Amino acid sequence: MARPGISLTVEYGSDHFACSILIEPPGPLLHHEESPPLMSSDTVTEILEEVVPVKMRGMIISSSIESMGCAESRRTQYQNLTVDRLSAAFHIFGNVF
Repeated sequence: MARPGISLTVEYGSDHFACSILIEPPGPLLHHEESPPLMSSDTVTEILEEVVPVKMRGMIISSSIESMGCAESRRTQYQNLTVDRLSAAFHIFGNVF
């Protein structure tokens, strides 16, 4: 667990290097219709910096943002890796999170 309520899953390639890292709230054992727990963008940034510091990523090659309603996908491609961040705005009692 990367933080309370946030898990970090690493997938390794045949060369024994990490090829995929997923930061997400832990999924329920049983599927419910409830919304998944929210994660602070700042907390995810802190975890990402701990796992893959900016200086290890290399120069930015490209970046893009794709919006789909209240969901947003940000992709930043560095020399050594690509970071995909997915986020969604939730309206709860008139507030946007």
